[in-house]
Amino acid sequence: MIFVGYELGSKAYRAYNPVIGAVNLPTGHCAIGLKWVYKTKCDVHGHIVKHKAQLVAKGYVHQHGVDFEEVFAPVAWLESVRTILAVAADEDWCVHHMDFKSAFMNGKLLEEVYVQQPPGFAFGKARQVLKLEKVLYGLR
Repeated sequence: MIFVGYELGSKAYRAYNPVIGAVNLPTGHCAIGLKWVYKTKCDVHGHIVKHKAQLVAKGYVHQHGVDFEEVFAPVAWLESVRTILAVAADEDWCVHHMDFKSAFMNGKLLEEVYVQQPPGFAFGKARQVLKLEKVLYGLR
């Protein structure tokens, strides 16, 4: 496995399988660019605690209807949650909840999405692209 996308301390990393590896961009597809976003975390006194780096997709350059058809995030709709809570209250059910950190990041892509190789990362030939299996921040 080759890990790309987030700092090692983050659980929201992305893994690329070298068996699939870099591929030539199929006809009719375009590759999304990637960029590194850097952040510095400070404590309450202004001292630097850690430096963070995150690889994000440049999804803002794509046009609706041309490069993608719909925007979707695998999270519950507020109306659905309200309905379930209303029924639970009416039926006197005991309600439990849980939160999935980075639920968006765990969604599988239903479409074929290709990204350019990240800056500072070379796998295969320089002009080849990577096929995403899971989402990255910045995708639409």
